[in-house]
Amino acid sequence: TLDVDGGGTIDLEEMVVGISKLRGDARRSDIVGVSLVVRSIQADLRDLKNSVVDLQQACADNRHGLKRLDTVVKQLPSVVSLPSAHELADADAGFETQVV
Repeated sequence: TLDVDGGGTIDLEEMVVGISKLRGDARRSDIVGVSLVVRSIQADLRDLKNSVVDLQQACADNRHGLKRLDTVVKQLPSVVSLPSAHELADADAGFETQVV
């Protein structure tokens, strides 16, 4: 058996060691076992591919959203009146005077 530790999965090392120990013709059970492992790996790769595609789409959506946000932020100074640094300093000085 290729699953040496009985964990239900085969890592690369177990597969290499197991294959190196094979001798003689393959039995039907060996072929079925390898076929099942290959199908499982294919399913895992398919799931991984779908996850990568989903992540790529999410990143593209995020980039698009950030570009829209950047456009809105660039428009803010013309829409919102922000105090100057001088006005902020005067307001801060007045606050300190009131507290003391």
